Amino acid sequence: MPRKRLVETPPAIAPPPVWDQPRAEDKREKFKRLGQRRMERVLHTLHLLGNLSSPNYGWTAGDVELIRLAILTKLGETLARFDRLKKHEKVVFSFQEPTEPVTVQ
Repeated sequence: MPRKRLVETPPAIAPPPVWDQPRAEDKREKFKRLGQRRMERVLHTLHLLGNLSSPNYGWTAGDVELIRLAILTKLGETLARFDRLKKHEKVVFSFQEPTEPVTVQ
């Protein structure tokens, strides 16, 4: 005669104590978390951009200068936003040489 299995009912799941719940992230922690991730992406993207210096790609000194100016311009604008003194404008990048600075408001 087969043995009957006793089926146990699972215990009631109690909510975790209040101290185990994640606390709200303060502004500093959020800045550090997002800043870390974004800086890693920026540095990685710059590394990838540097890979274009390979002889496998056809670039000119003028192309490199346009890239350098775009990076430095955007870096200056980004740092100025932390100063909260200057109005930020969007930089548009193109390998075509502009006759005057190209910005989009």
